[in-house]
Amino acid sequence: VKGATVVPSEGTAFFNDVVTIPLSEDLRVVKAGRPGELVDIDAVSVGQRVQAFGEITSLVAGELELEPALVRMLPTVVAGTVNSAQVEYLALDLQSIGRRPAGAFDFAGTGISADLDADPENYEIAAAGLEVADIDPGAPVRAQGFPRAFGEAPEDFDARTVADFSEARARLVYGWGAEGTTAPFLSSDVTGLVIDPENPETGARHFIDQAGIFTDLLALESAPVVAPFDDGLGMFAIGRRGSVQVFREFADFVEALNAALDGQAAVRALHAGGDWDLAGTTLTSRRVIVVFAN
Repeated sequence: VKGATVVPSEGTAFFNDVVTIPLSEDLRVVKAGRPGELVDIDAVSVGQRVQAFGEITSLVAGELELEPALVRMLPTVVAGTVNSAQVEYLALDLQSIGRRPAGAFDFAGTGISADLDADPENYEIAAAGLEVADIDPGAPVRAQGFPRAFGEAPEDFDARTVADFSEARARLVYGWGAEGTTAPFLSSDVTGLVIDPENPETGARHFIDQAGIFTDLLALESAPVVAPFDDGLGMFAIGRRGSVQVFREFADFVEALNAALDGQAAVRALHAGGDWDLAGTTLTSRRVIVVFAN
């Protein structure tokens, strides 16, 4: 179990650690929401959140081990962006399970055969009784429920709830490395800043964050845009070493920004927050800061 909290009856507690919990055939396993009903140990699959009670057999940090008398399966949250949506079914590009990166998990053995093991790039969610067919591809979603029993995928996860965060407030982060770039935008005028996704100086950060779910701006079909609201008002800033200029109107901000982009000054980062339109690849914002490297 990764990210475990271990609380002995006395002594030191351990947080965010790894603990080994062996599962024997006669172990008592229960599932939240089904009081009094026992389930097989195979119900505890990869990604399952658990609460275990028993005897701690090793208290060495990094080598913790607990011999369980009872394991309780708890609702688990998975998050990612939608590949496809159908009636009572979603396929996700899975980003996290219980807020831990999907890459931290080994899904070998989760399927009825090796070629049907859970695939984090196309994580299949059964959403019985839930209205999910109209969720758009690319939408950031979270589902709460239980991973399918070990060796029984597909589907990979049984959802009790699904939340679509397409309308959630968004945060845009775009970087061009420590040295920056002298040509960050395809265009910059009163209608908005059009980021150049083909710029070779693009760094490791280029995403939209909605409720902790990320959209890669380099994977979009068209260039991302940061635009003002219709009234053009907000707090728009240009950060340079030792100084920050703040503008109330977007038009004044763009005028100063274009003057600063003289072919020598390099932009290192762009941060903005607002309303994200995936279809239009546009963030409408009242809070924008462009940070220069020099």
